[in-house]
Amino acid sequence: MVDSPIKQLAADPLVRMAIEQIAPDPGRPLPGPPRNRLVTDLDIQALDLRIKRLEALLPRLERIEKSLLFVELIDDDEVALKQACMRVGISAGKVRSHCRSAHLVAKRRQVYQILHELGWSYCRIGRACDRNHAAVMHLLSL
Repeated sequence: MVDSPIKQLAADPLVRMAIEQIAPDPGRPLPGPPRNRLVTDLDIQALDLRIKRLEALLPRLERIEKSLLFVELIDDDEVALKQACMRVGISAGKVRSHCRSAHLVAKRRQVYQILHELGWSYCRIGRACDRNHAAVMHLLSL
């Protein structure tokens, strides 16, 4: 079973470090400067250092985000179909099979829905899954 994107991000040590830099204790609000205190050059330097550290993490976070949106970034239909099938927990062969058992039809519909939400046409989904576009439209209309 594929972990949710939130769990994958939370498990990444760099993301965890960035969150701790911003808010050390998630249960407590961020500490503000004490009242009647002027912001010093040291405060500004500390904030600049935090900003630089977070900016250094941006490329890694962008790579993580792209990997979470893997199906959108794939041009090859076969690979995209297999990735969508992995998300749902079914093999591509079962999506292409003509078995009409309820659980397979439900999984097949989920795969079609994922691909359709990514902008695939009914014809493209049908070609990838050995179906007619009308069969794809019918299953998605249920």
